[in-house]
Amino acid sequence: MVEVKNLTKEIKYSTGIFLPIINDISFSIDKKETVGLLGKIGSGKSTIALCMLRLLEPTSGEIYFEGERVDNISQRKFRKYRKEYQIIFQDSSSTLNPVYTIEEQLREVFLYYRLSDIHSVNKKIDNLLEEVGLYPSIKNKYPHEISTGEKQRVCIARVLITNPKFIILDEISSSLDVINERKIFDLLKDIQKKRFVSYLLITHNIKLACSYCDRIMILSDKKLKFLNNSKVSEDELIKHFVD
Repeated sequence: MVEVKNLTKEIKYSTGIFLPIINDISFSIDKKETVGLLGKIGSGKSTIALCMLRLLEPTSGEIYFEGERVDNISQRKFRKYRKEYQIIFQDSSSTLNPVYTIEEQLREVFLYYRLSDIHSVNKKIDNLLEEVGLYPSIKNKYPHEISTGEKQRVCIARVLITNPKFIILDEISSSLDVINERKIFDLLKDIQKKRFVSYLLITHNIKLACSYCDRIMILSDKKLKFLNNSKVSEDELIKHFVD
């Protein structure tokens, strides 16, 4: 499904010295699999995600999606992969436009990718909102009129419009309480079963990673440690996390 080989991203400091944020990172994610990327805040987890999406160009390395190399093609050619290759960011409030209703923002995606005509788009929006556990009537509201949990569900609905095969979940529950966090991830597991989607879950939440991931990777000192046992305990994970 997705494979990253020897990914490195360096930044240049004012002194002229180049130092890596991430260094020689390699991993793969299979179809319908949830892989956790665990690490401390500032460890470089989101840098990996941004490089995978070509929102940040890697210094070196290779990125493959369904066997096709995508890191060495033009941004214009890469756009065709973006329908199947999505991300949900940490702050749902900042990714929703405050001056447009939920309906207007979802409609824009449908029409941009030419996935619906103007006559049938409203019904598709209603079906999508119901799939993520929202009443269709919420589409008439603006982002500031709905809760944080509802905003995150809208963000999930938005990426589902293109029926992606792979979704990066970048700290998506960091602003949610424990109850809403569990509801969101139970929803994501249901979506995974229905749509056969793969997830890369980026988090610093050990309990969350243990509960929902098939495999876990730990990013520490710019390198990855792999834990292939999906039944790893929280205590064992904490030990790896601090080693």
